[in-house]
Amino acid sequence: MTFIVIVIENFLSMITRLIPRISGAILFLFTAFLIGSGDAVTNPDYALYMNSYEYKWSNFESGYTLLSNVGRLLGLDYAGFRMIIAFLSVIILMVGILRITNNLSFVAFFYAISLFTIDAIQVRNSLMLSIVVLAFSFLIVRDWKHYLTAGVLLFLASTIHSLALAFFVPYLLSFFKLRIQRIMGSAMVILSLIMLIVGEIFQEQLISVLQFVLNIFGSRSDAGSNVASVYTNSSGSIAIFAAFMVAIVSMLIVLYLSLEVEDNTKVGNLTQVVIPMVMLGLVAVMMMETSSDYVRLLRNTSLFVFIYFATFLGQRQQLPLWLNKRGTFFTVCLLLVASVTFYLQNYAVYPAATGALPYTVQIRTNNE
Repeated sequence: MTFIVIVIENFLSMITRLIPRISGAILFLFTAFLIGSGDAVTNPDYALYMNSYEYKWSNFESGYTLLSNVGRLLGLDYAGFRMIIAFLSVIILMVGILRITNNLSFVAFFYAISLFTIDAIQVRNSLMLSIVVLAFSFLIVRDWKHYLTAGVLLFLASTIHSLALAFFVPYLLSFFKLRIQRIMGSAMVILSLIMLIVGEIFQEQLISVLQFVLNIFGSRSDAGSNVASVYTNSSGSIAIFAAFMVAIVSMLIVLYLSLEVEDNTKVGNLTQVVIPMVMLGLVAVMMMETSSDYVRLLRNTSLFVFIYFATFLGQRQQLPLWLNKRGTFFTVCLLLVASVTFYLQNYAVYPAATGALPYTVQIRTNNE
């Protein structure tokens, strides 16, 4: 119940604009504690991480393996190591967010109701995403030193989880001017909509073609079978449609707000990062046609939409949220993005996470 109480308190801080940094920090740090408090009975991935740590496996990326080696050298058991990694991840995330906006409670609230519960299971993704946020926080100052720093941090993130390599795409696209990015973003919306419709109409033919190509050229041995499972699974089409809705709403919000920003300003520079980021989210939806596991890429890009609007709201309007009608409207849109993201991660794509939910937020314990 503590988690729910802190989330409610953070929501009140978010709409009143009172002590946003303190409230946000409390919620973020408590989520770190919950992530670190997982156990092998209730957390689906805990046993894998624990065995990898205790038996000195090399089944994960080099950076995470290095951290595991350091943990063992310090005499930490896996429970202690996990707790440190959880707090390290959240602290890096808070530093990255605060480098962009002081509206920490806004981001913390949306993180807690959308990403947190799956991050509590996929801890490498959590640490990787925190480093990625820190990396992109440097891009609000556009000079070669900051871009070099961001590039190095992205490389370090990829040694924790290889999915970070995908973020080099928005990193490179951030060099494009804002007006070009708007055109690219609008084109991506139309292209993804066409592909979604074509995918539904010519589903069987596309499955056959994709399976044939992936079985020949795919680097993943199960890629071909994953194509069929996405569509033959009763939740496959629903999951892709829900993911598409998250990506489209995110893109439309960012494109609309981008019309009001100016080049060479803090929000303008951030916009040149976030538009490519939501474009990557649309690509993730298309990639879900080959493997539903790519939904985690969409999940990660959603966090940048929350950060972007928190920044925009803080720059444009200091009134409490209920006195800011447009702010309220877009916040409701983000609640839709957050709730569908939560559904996708914890129910549609990763059903094993469903049973872990009450234990993750400690409504129940493994002794019950």
